[in-house]
Amino acid sequence: MEMNRPSYLLKDTSFWTSIEDKYFRLHISNSITDSEYPHKLQVAQQGVFNHLFKLMEIKEPIDSLPLIDIFIFKDIEEKYSKTQVKSSAHSIPPYYAAYYLTVNAGGAHEIAHILNSHLWCSFSNEQFDMLLNEGFSFYSDEGIIFKFDFYETAKQILKSKKYQINRIISSSAGDSYEKQAFVSGAFVKYLIETYGIEKFGELWLSINKEEADEEVFKVVYNQSISNLESNFYLKVGV
Repeated sequence: MEMNRPSYLLKDTSFWTSIEDKYFRLHISNSITDSEYPHKLQVAQQGVFNHLFKLMEIKEPIDSLPLIDIFIFKDIEEKYSKTQVKSSAHSIPPYYAAYYLTVNAGGAHEIAHILNSHLWCSFSNEQFDMLLNEGFSFYSDEGIIFKFDFYETAKQILKSKKYQINRIISSSAGDSYEKQAFVSGAFVKYLIETYGIEKFGELWLSINKEEADEEVFKVVYNQSISNLESNFYLKVGV
């Protein structure tokens, strides 16, 4: 992933227009010719950071947080040529860097990955990666990229039992990444709205300890994951 290292990408100073803000640095490809775009994106990302700080109940200033480098590419071909990553967006928390196309550069998803890695810990539990790690980052974009209620979306998806929480955990869910992610995001929303972000942060730290399993939910929430799942279904109306 050396090509993704900010210092490596920024060697070609003629390729980027850069703007520094309080918590991030934007690096916008000069092939993006809209002269108003850099300022619009700066304002959008200011909103993203404020949103995430509120969601995670982070008190400013955050002196320990390095500036996050946010790279914006004109299209998928340009992004791939520079990073060798084909997705429309990705992040590398150890680099404190996120990489976007213009279509999703105003989103919170990748910044959420970086912040929870920095403030809680890196997510290493593969069994719960979709449910909690991707779930949190998808939920962080509710109202920003996704202009709809996650509970309503999950309700529709859960008409198919293929996308139940227990199947997401056991890797036996249907093959739609997006459907799994929206259900996971709705479940994370339920945990945070019902029990608070502090408890969710405790869950995050505990589930990433060596050999941690679903028993962690009992320790944190005094309920089994199956009970939490059933209560979640009641909340969304399925």
